[in-house]
Amino acid sequence: MNSPKRGLVLLFFSLILFEGCPPSYEASLAPPLWSIWLDSASNQLYVGKGGSIFVFNDASTANGNVSPARVISTTGLTPQTLWLDSASNQLYVGSIYTNSILVFTDASTVNGNVSPARVISTTGLATQSLWLDSASNQLYVGNIHSNSILVFTDASMTNGSILPARIISGTMTESNLTFTLWSPTALWLDPASDQLYVGNVGGISTFRGILVFTAASIANGSVSPARVISTTTGLSSQSLWLDPGSNQLYVSAGNGIAVYNDASTTNGNVSPARVIISTITADSGPPVSLWLDSTSDQLYEACNSVSHKGKPYILVFDNASTINGYVTPSRTIYP
Repeated sequence: MNSPKRGLVLLFFSLILFEGCPPSYEASLAPPLWSIWLDSASNQLYVGKGGSIFVFNDASTANGNVSPARVISTTGLTPQTLWLDSASNQLYVGSIYTNSILVFTDASTVNGNVSPARVISTTGLATQSLWLDSASNQLYVGNIHSNSILVFTDASMTNGSILPARIISGTMTESNLTFTLWSPTALWLDPASDQLYVGNVGGISTFRGILVFTAASIANGSVSPARVISTTTGLSSQSLWLDPGSNQLYVSAGNGIAVYNDASTTNGNVSPARVIISTITADSGPPVSLWLDSTSDQLYEACNSVSHKGKPYILVFDNASTINGYVTPSRTIYP
């Protein structure tokens, strides 16, 4: 007899075919929600939505319809992905429709319609994901135009149109299956193991799941991933989060979030240890952005579906490290 847990997992992944929550979903009804970034030190939540970045105070308690404390905008801004470098107080914004990465200084206070201090671009750039490695001063960029990861050096001062120092692409064939880097919508660099996790959205005939590259700090050219993480029906992989403390990997998929144990070694077609689905928006589609606050053990999930109260929303779950199945969020933020 099938267990309730097995039935939930099967239901969860059967819904992956319904891509209800990519950035373009129902965009005509409400400005699309692209990305989120939680600055725990200042308790501020940065939300990329439509053509602006909204900054909310009191992020740890915000609930319902909340007015932003600040709104950052500039000509042509489409904040597909965000990275806040607290040390330098700079905000990196992957603006997909301007084919560039915009860098704003004084990130903790910047407000209004302002020009970025720097603009990083290169031929054929369409930024879907960012990762800034402050230790090496390298910026990793998921580029959906070239289906590759671009790596720029001297990230803290780079400006203008430049060539990347490295380009990571590649294909792995295993058991007659081919896994190709295609549409890298999420990045996570684990500096301790020098492994780069790539959320591979793929296309109709290409692999959907997580590709893991080793020796990430020096990888260049066509490099085969060392591991792949997938399920029978695939993952949407629009967002991911690695929790080094628990060695768990949170992945956007189906109508919620799949959580894998033993993230540093997991390989192949495996079932998630947990599946988190909101009880109030079970038809919403996969989240576009995730954030795990390990200090408070809260999980933020941003989704574009307007099926819930007619607007995009951010769900906040308590007890993120242990929750499983259908869960009622403790808060819902409407940015």
